Amino acid sequence: MKLTQTSSQQKQTVDFFDSVAVEYDNKYRSKDAFYSYFFWQRIFEATADIDFHEKAILDVGCGTGQLYNFLNSRIKDIDYSGSDISQNMLIQSKIPANCQYAGNLYQLDFRGKLFDIVFMLGVSTYMTKEEWNANLSKINSILKPGGKFIVSFTNKNSFDYKMRMLGQVPARFFKKDNKVIGRKFVIHSYSLTEIEQNLDGFKIDQVKWLNQTIFPFNKIFPVLSVKIADKINRNSKGRILETMSSDFLVFTTKL
Repeated sequence: MKLTQTSSQQKQTVDFFDSVAVEYDNKYRSKDAFYSYFFWQRIFEATADIDFHEKAILDVGCGTGQLYNFLNSRIKDIDYSGSDISQNMLIQSKIPANCQYAGNLYQLDFRGKLFDIVFMLGVSTYMTKEEWNANLSKINSILKPGGKFIVSFTNKNSFDYKMRMLGQVPARFFKKDNKVIGRKFVIHSYSLTEIEQNLDGFKIDQVKWLNQTIFPFNKIFPVLSVKIADKINRNSKGRILETMSSDFLVFTTKL
């Protein structure tokens, strides 16, 4: 699939992340218990079981390069490339200039390079279905046979997502320009069943459930919410864990 026009959804997303790029990393620092927990849990879980030795890595939606920083501090001679639709986010990163790709993934030219591992963390939420399909097709074309694709999704079956949707409309009356919940662009969520039916060319190897906090309590009582979330994560499974998790990670292998 090839898209020829930038959707209004994507333009709003680019404008938003361009506008918050300078201060973006601050909210994930340890002083903010909820954001730090949410952000770093995703990175830790996404990378914990992966062999990065002599692997070519692509980070789709790399933002300010936190995954690059994390991997670069642990892997010698890392072969990393990062793409993002927000040029301002890339400017704030420490990713080497020759490893940065600005623009829509499905339109980028990697000059014949193939990757062993592709990450897409925290960005499927902002893609239309058409953009998701175009990006998935692109990933299939640049991933080596047997390569790994690790992607996160907003969980539409979670309590947190349902509470956020209830709070989205009133939040717009008091919106801050650096908060996602008050923005006008559409948040796309999925059930695991929907993803299982929409990953043509990939085999799902593992699923991990993320962020067992619930809005708005995670904003009002962030430290307590994180402590409770940790207990839920360690002691729950099955439908309970799925319902209590705002996001999920899917680990796949290209067929």
